[in-house]
Amino acid sequence: MSVKKITVRIVADLKRGETVWDASVKGFGVRRQRHASVYVFKYRYRGQQKFITIGRHGSSWTPDEARAAAKQYAGTLAS
Repeated sequence: MSVKKITVRIVADLKRGETVWDASVKGFGVRRQRHASVYVFKYRYRGQQKFITIGRHGSSWTPDEARAAAKQYAGTLAS
């Protein structure tokens, strides 16, 4: 597990089972699963860790679009 700004290059270099967390948006990350990389948002609710799957890389999501969605989730959860 590492923390850096998620870019297309970082997503392309992920190995199966690897997760990278974004340095600029807390809770935003990308996980390499069996067949694809998936953007996720991690947060805590009542002491329990929860995950929201934002979407699959490349199908309709870029790192910047997924980061923007994660910021929206963070704002919604904070209010």
